[in-house]
Amino acid sequence: MTAEDATDDWEDELAYVDSFPGFAIVLGAGAIAIIAAAIIFLLPWDPTLHRLLAFGGAALVSVAAWGVAWLITLRRSGIAWMAGALVAFLAVAAAGVLFWMSNATADARLDMETLRKIRVDSKGVPQLTNADAHIGPLTRRGLAYVRAVMAERKRRDTMLSALHGDEFHYQSTFAQHPDYLDDCMRFTRAKAEIDRSDRAVANLAAAFRRDLAAGIGDDGLRGETLASFDRGWGASRADTAQMSGFIKMQLDHTTGMCTILARRNWRAMGPFVAFTKPSDTVEINAIVAKANAVVEQSRALRGRAIDRINKNLEIAGDTRF
Repeated sequence: MTAEDATDDWEDELAYVDSFPGFAIVLGAGAIAIIAAAIIFLLPWDPTLHRLLAFGGAALVSVAAWGVAWLITLRRSGIAWMAGALVAFLAVAAAGVLFWMSNATADARLDMETLRKIRVDSKGVPQLTNADAHIGPLTRRGLAYVRAVMAERKRRDTMLSALHGDEFHYQSTFAQHPDYLDDCMRFTRAKAEIDRSDRAVANLAAAFRRDLAAGIGDDGLRGETLASFDRGWGASRADTAQMSGFIKMQLDHTTGMCTILARRNWRAMGPFVAFTKPSDTVEINAIVAKANAVVEQSRALRGRAIDRINKNLEIAGDTRF
């Protein structure tokens, strides 16, 4: 067969219209487009997280559509029409996947914008500043993370409150509750609970970082987000260590006050006590002065820490998560 004969056969195949292959290709491509649209708008799934599965599924749909078209009409067409139909179906399906991925990335960016709007109020409650914001899986994970951290801190604070350390600011309370002076070393033992709480918060942060890494399919957005999180968590961890140091110092001071008061060398006078031994007065006044200074420092740090949390929840440009 000459090259001219092969060209004639190709043209004859393209001109063979009894089976309407062009119509079959249009219908098949339209069906694939409809299926793709239904999947994009109805399936709550991020294809950027499963690229191979998305493209593999698209290929299977294309082959299935081609098989139906082949049974109906393409089998009576030439090889050129058959190959062209398969290429067209694959192209339409691939375009659908790419469009789906583009939409998913856009949704992820909207989700991150909402995540930036999470704010922690003065009571430690996370809230969204925009009630109409797009709330996606990343925002829900972010809210869950902040709530878990605040719940852990609340457990720590509840434990500290149960020690009745605040009662030492009103020393005459011990006339009505002498049992508060029975175990002064409980404050020292509580320092281990502070360390446990810090480890729990660090574990929550690590788990949230893993969620972010696994929940963002776009490489650029994932890298930007994780880098911002790492910078913010580094600064927050320093705040946490400083706050825990203040709490431990307060516990040590309370242990000292409890030890002095447990000697019972005092009598109640209004909200205070009058020590019968001058040395006890000098000793406890020195501790109280140190304790008051630590309280002021910890209050200032707590306010800065909440501000930092709010700033670290911002992921954009120069901001930190």
